[in-house]
Amino acid sequence: MLDFATLQGARTNGLAGVTGSLTPGKRADLLVIAAEDLNNMPLNDPVGTVVLGADARNIVTVLVNGEPRKWGGRVLDVDLDALRGEVRVSRDRLLGPAGAGRGPRERHRTNARRVNATGRGQDTRSDTNGLPTTAPASSAPSPATRPGRDEALLARLGDPGGHPVLLTGGVVITNNPLMGDWTRADVLIGGGVIVGVGPGLLTAAGDDGMIVVDCSGTVVLPATLDLTRDDAGAP
Repeated sequence: MLDFATLQGARTNGLAGVTGSLTPGKRADLLVIAAEDLNNMPLNDPVGTVVLGADARNIVTVLVNGEPRKWGGRVLDVDLDALRGEVRVSRDRLLGPAGAGRGPRERHRTNARRVNATGRGQDTRSDTNGLPTTAPASSAPSPATRPGRDEALLARLGDPGGHPVLLTGGVVITNNPLMGDWTRADVLIGGGVIVGVGPGLLTAAGDDGMIVVDCSGTVVLPATLDLTRDDAGAP
């Protein structure tokens, strides 16, 4: 299943030489998934955990062409408050003509608390239309398993002329049968492409300006291909 979602999807669309696996020379399109979240433990089979156990809430980092799109569990370059407002406006526009818009029931909101399968608490509120809106309860991510939201570091990562980036100490799924997978390895990224994959790159790289990101307690793997974008195949 993971192979279909990554390498085979890229191959079908003529992009196997560009993305779909963690292979030197390909774009640095990858995900970092928290392996120590409760729904992913214990990590006996990384591929099975990713396919059967993990979901979007476990994705702590997303790199596209080596640039961070999600970091420390937070989506970057997206105004979430504005997006939530657009969703509510769209809901009211769609449901209003059906007579399910805002009304007296707005004063009667109920609050309930539930715990999802990952053990994280959530506040669930039913709005005037009886539609649940879910807000995750605040919980600080563990520094040992999640890259921290360091604004200075993010600025360096987003600099096209910046230093190489080394993701070190994670479980690495390359999706390349000639390379195999590692229970603990490093991924070296430079210029938006993967430069090297394997154990011991931290000591071999020897670049004092290299950005080193501790990925212990995570699984690093190729990103799935977003074929809905017009520039999905752009180098």
